[in-house]
Amino acid sequence: MRYWLLVAYAIGVPGFTKFDPTGKTHEFGLFNPQSIIQIALTLLCAFAITTLTLTANKAIHQRDIRFKYPFWLLLITIMLAASLANPRNNAILSLYRVFEWFVFYSLFASAYSRERVENNLTFLRDIIMKVVQGSTALVFIALAVYPSLAYASTEDVTGSIDIRLGGFVIHPNTLGVLAGIGLVHSILFDRGLKRAALVMFYGTVSLLTVSRGAWIGLVVAFGVYFVASPSRTAKILAVIGTFTVILSTLLFSQRIIAVMERGQGSRGLVTFSERTFVWATAYRAFRMRPLIGYGYVDGVRRILADLFPLRYWTPPHCHSELLQALVSGGILCGMLVLLLYGWTVIRLIRLTVRHPKSRNVSFFLLVYVQVVAFAFDGPVLTRPLEQIGCVFILCFVACFDAIPTRQSPDEELTWTSGDLLEVRG
Repeated sequence: MRYWLLVAYAIGVPGFTKFDPTGKTHEFGLFNPQSIIQIALTLLCAFAITTLTLTANKAIHQRDIRFKYPFWLLLITIMLAASLANPRNNAILSLYRVFEWFVFYSLFASAYSRERVENNLTFLRDIIMKVVQGSTALVFIALAVYPSLAYASTEDVTGSIDIRLGGFVIHPNTLGVLAGIGLVHSILFDRGLKRAALVMFYGTVSLLTVSRGAWIGLVVAFGVYFVASPSRTAKILAVIGTFTVILSTLLFSQRIIAVMERGQGSRGLVTFSERTFVWATAYRAFRMRPLIGYGYVDGVRRILADLFPLRYWTPPHCHSELLQALVSGGILCGMLVLLLYGWTVIRLIRLTVRHPKSRNVSFFLLVYVQVVAFAFDGPVLTRPLEQIGCVFILCFVACFDAIPTRQSPDEELTWTSGDLLEVRG
């Protein structure tokens, strides 16, 4: 029950409401069918984990988890303090958004700490893949029942409608990253016809999302892996892949540019689909209040609406994790978030070098680099809980708690099917 509650909460409620693409009108209001069901899911999961904990008469944590709690507590405290200090920020809404993250962590810790230590990495990988599979399945179910809900999307900045897989059900950029994760998993862990079929499936899903950020993230992830891995085969594949990308770019440059423009012309590429205006506005907001920020989620949205120069659309966030952190909680919040991302990716690269035969370690590095690439275009931790945020937490736990980092002379690494299982004395 703990496991499936965690999976259901990580996937969340699929979008079934076509909200105003410009953000200028709010006919649905703060409480609408979409938000009410999401709140109901959060409260149901909170009630369930509380009931399970009390009736079992056992703590949520059955063993210690190395989660760097002081670091996270400081980050949350800064953002909540900024929310309380800003009269325009809806402090209750900000507290509820933090509560969503708290419920997710409680569900995760309850299930994860009850697993055998040697199954840590497999458990985390299974949860990530359940999120990928569940989210993808919801899109295809909606595609069969209500196609325009699953194969159309509001363009983030201009408010125009793009025909992209995911639509309103799962944002195409999110679905693109999840498809990239599925692609990586298929390459690493599947064999034969199953691998070929799943690679083709997830590759097609990724292409149909037309998510440029997800494509770039996938390429960068493999690039980082090939550089970090000490394997000679990986180095050879890196060289072949580089020449293939260069040759394909030269031969099909016009078609590639047309796809990347997504019907917006060269201006869309030059301004990253107008995101440069959002970044400039976010930086201006940060300079106006650099020490404390405007608060978690709601305060950022309000200040962007006040300062944004384009009148036909209101950005819901800063389209950048770092800028969102700076505007949310000021310079210290931005530094903590930057440290968090850098610390985690460097640790995963080092673990890949130390454990080159572990497909699990390679998987988490490839997944996390895609999450980092996604964070350049949109916030992950400084926005309400979504699928990519859950994946971030799972990758963080993997590299700090689930993967052994040192061996004494008397210790031996035990491997099964190429997967790191445990350190035995």
